[in-house]
Amino acid sequence: MGLQGSRLLSPWPPLVTPEIRRLIGWSRHDLCELFLELRRMPQQGVNLAEFSRLIKFDSRQWVEPIFELFHPHSKRVPYFSIIGPMVVMSDQHYISRASMLFCMFDFNNSGAVNNAEFFIGLRALLKGCTT
Repeated sequence: MGLQGSRLLSPWPPLVTPEIRRLIGWSRHDLCELFLELRRMPQQGVNLAEFSRLIKFDSRQWVEPIFELFHPHSKRVPYFSIIGPMVVMSDQHYISRASMLFCMFDFNNSGAVNNAEFFIGLRALLKGCTT
């Protein structure tokens, strides 16, 4: 059946490291607050200190390994690569997750996601989910 078939038959939910558990199960309210805070940042990426503050990590032993999983470039990680997967792994219903992702990636507030916005969103989700 191959690799993809074996993934379908693997246990659900997938096994995750203790560090990643901190990014799973956020509520819609908490994700909206986090997203608004990220949007206020002057740059489109976060460094280690900003990441730690935003995710509210209490221990540096957890924050560094998780931050490195996102493969920082110039010591920064694009915030869409962080928040996108967090929405997918949140405690919301399926349609609520899709609605929130749509709102996040509809940059021009047109009510529709154009090709460029779709590509940016898909790339951010795949990059963040393959960490």
